[in-house]
Amino acid sequence: MNSTPLPMLLVIYHLKQPKIKNVITFEGTIMRKFGKYSLPLLLLVISNLLKAQLQNNQRRFGFGASIDFNTTPPSFPSGAALPSILPPLITGTQIEGVATIADKNTGALLFYTDGVTVWNALNLPMPNGTNLGGSDVLSSYMAAVIVPIPGTCNKYYVFCQDDFEQGTNGITYSVVDMSLDNGLGDIVPGQKSIPLYDNNETELLMAYPKSTGDGYWLISNGPDATNPTLAAFEVTSQGVNSTPVLSPILRNASGKLNYQGTKFVCTGQYDTLINNFLGFLLYDFDAVTGQISLPVNIPFNVPNGDILQYFEFTFDGNYLYAGGNNSLYRFDLTSGNPSTIAASGTLIPFINQTDPHAAVQFGPDGNLYHIIGNNIYRIENTTNSVPGPITELPLTQPPSFCLPQWIFLLPDNNPQGLIVLTGDSCIQTEQIFTVSDTSSINSIQWNFDDPSSGSSNTSSLLTPSHTFSEEGQYTVSAIINFSCGIDTIFKTITIIKCDSTTEICNLAIPDAFSPNGDGINDVFYPLTSCPFERYEFSIFNRWGELIFKTANQTDKWDGKYNGVDCSLNVYVYLITYKFPLQQTKNAYGTITLLR
Repeated sequence: MNSTPLPMLLVIYHLKQPKIKNVITFEGTIMRKFGKYSLPLLLLVISNLLKAQLQNNQRRFGFGASIDFNTTPPSFPSGAALPSILPPLITGTQIEGVATIADKNTGALLFYTDGVTVWNALNLPMPNGTNLGGSDVLSSYMAAVIVPIPGTCNKYYVFCQDDFEQGTNGITYSVVDMSLDNGLGDIVPGQKSIPLYDNNETELLMAYPKSTGDGYWLISNGPDATNPTLAAFEVTSQGVNSTPVLSPILRNASGKLNYQGTKFVCTGQYDTLINNFLGFLLYDFDAVTGQISLPVNIPFNVPNGDILQYFEFTFDGNYLYAGGNNSLYRFDLTSGNPSTIAASGTLIPFINQTDPHAAVQFGPDGNLYHIIGNNIYRIENTTNSVPGPITELPLTQPPSFCLPQWIFLLPDNNPQGLIVLTGDSCIQTEQIFTVSDTSSINSIQWNFDDPSSGSSNTSSLLTPSHTFSEEGQYTVSAIINFSCGIDTIFKTITIIKCDSTTEICNLAIPDAFSPNGDGINDVFYPLTSCPFERYEFSIFNRWGELIFKTANQTDKWDGKYNGVDCSLNVYVYLITYKFPLQQTKNAYGTITLLR
């Protein structure tokens, strides 16, 4: 529980954490109420989980087009150096796939690439940043994807894919080290254009975090068009596994994963009756194994012989935007029924319906961006019954066909929650504090929000103690220095006056749990020694979906949703409760699920 929820979001990105044995977060009886904010505020907190890191705040694409999401509204700087293959383009071709990454803390541009050249933040080619292995003759739809190297602070894999029309390089990768070239970054000598996979049958290339939190899946298609497969390469701190995990797919095609990493979509099967590709295919995706399964064909016939080939899921996974060369549609996926999904297809109206449509991609501002001809359009309120408004944006250069893919970051190596080890909140009691993981901390500075205590108000110990000077609420903070950066975490506690006859009804809520069957912290639930007169306990994932709810005080969340293990991640809890002789209160905060 936290009276300042947004700062808590600074510490939610985790990779690994030691077991938590009988250590709980202690909160007093006075808690901040939702009041008029209630669930909408909770959903706002959840939506901010997507915005808490800024690696997607810069976009460079097309013929030098740029969007900067660090400003509100977004701005459109000039000067991007794309593309490598101009001039001139071979007749009939366009520049397509690009990748861009920004600093996760500041949103400042780090570098971008079209799969052939990598440019630094000054829009100059990195000294060793040419001939990466992508297509320098024709272009590839998903020409490049940037993946932060697990376990490092400033190194990145740049995966590139050749075009399938004439390309021979398949998939290659290079390593960018941002400490080189005076902090502007460069390709590490000897780690450029490393061959990974001989695949020129498709232009599918994307990356998604493994649900174990220790790496990524790099996803493409297998090399055999007669026996099509989805190929998933494991990328961890140990390197890139060149032997992919293969799963059968009905046809090789470019596609898209939803943001939850549970669904994969691609162009549908060829239908001989209409002499064209029909609708789209939806697969289940398993972020544990990297495999797809259970294909479902959505039989949607696009007018005028168009083919759905550009896809984007909404952040909550409930809707799919699918476009062809002439149109963009939205589909409601919530029913799970193919006919119902197909019948929900709704044409998105644009003033400009004559120029060719192309990529569709969400921005970090939560709006959808769609390319039509030499223009790009922003679609707001994408899950409303009628999406909009739709606004044409003033790009300084034409956008071409594609937009940079979304870059997901793994949880940080230093999972942190502020933990109070003391068993009660009496003013006479010395409170003992620590953080979830002290193993990787260079230094820590505590502030107990108690200036009346003088020099005792601060501490640089890993596990300090403090006796508060009077009753009240205190927001304890810890500034933690790691080798890869700084985190600031907060915890609000309530100190009350107690005597021997006082019965203290407190709610104690863990910061993390690990449902791995080892008998230690396998379930998550609020702890109290008092009975509830009212009790509602709910868990939401980072997209706002309700995944657990109970009104039974003995029920505990086992880390599953519909009987399936949830992934390593941060979830939001909401508890509405009433102790005897007290008012109804609301508690909310984040819980880290570890494996």
